[in-house]
Amino acid sequence: MIVFISYSTDQSVLAGKIKRELDAFGFDCFLAHEDIQPTQIWTDELAQNLKKCDIFLPLLTVNFDKSIWTNQEIGYALAEGKLILPIKVNIDPSGFLTKYQALKFDTSKTFPLRKFLEALAANDEYGSDFRDFLIDVFGRSDSYDNAEFNAGYLVRIGGFTKKQMKRIIVRSMSNSQIYHGYKARDKVLNLVAQSDYKFEKELMRKFRSKMTG
Repeated sequence: MIVFISYSTDQSVLAGKIKRELDAFGFDCFLAHEDIQPTQIWTDELAQNLKKCDIFLPLLTVNFDKSIWTNQEIGYALAEGKLILPIKVNIDPSGFLTKYQALKFDTSKTFPLRKFLEALAANDEYGSDFRDFLIDVFGRSDSYDNAEFNAGYLVRIGGFTKKQMKRIIVRSMSNSQIYHGYKARDKVLNLVAQSDYKFEKELMRKFRSKMTG
């Protein structure tokens, strides 16, 4: 999922910190001062990246409302019907952003990833797409620890459709970091066991064989 981070220019370091943490999880974050090249037309690049983003993340700091750019970015995100999740650092949402529940961020700590993911999962319109994304991130796990971490979020978020649960089963069987990593493996086995869905016998035979072999 693509995240557009909107911020006042004096908060480029903080915005960069958030970008790195979200990128590390699996998001694709756009940050103007890092991602727009000197030869590119600034306004065109902003518009293109606003249009293709899935999530609009305004970083609410004291100078956010004073920037003409952030105000225009908000207007564009609203017009495009983007999923908007304000991050409250030291000011409350104002104007058109007041109807959105902001996520508090204490900058002396790491970005509140768990609450961020839970907020995305709870969104009625985008929750299903987010779960698809979460499964993709899980399927790309590149270490035993990463697989355990990602499997933990599958368990925590839950609410998967039958089709999504089947994707979890298939992705688990195709990644050795998952089926050889006993902590991730156990989380997935429990998740599937607690599901009310019924799957093809042959699929489940292969799944159990792979996960317990």
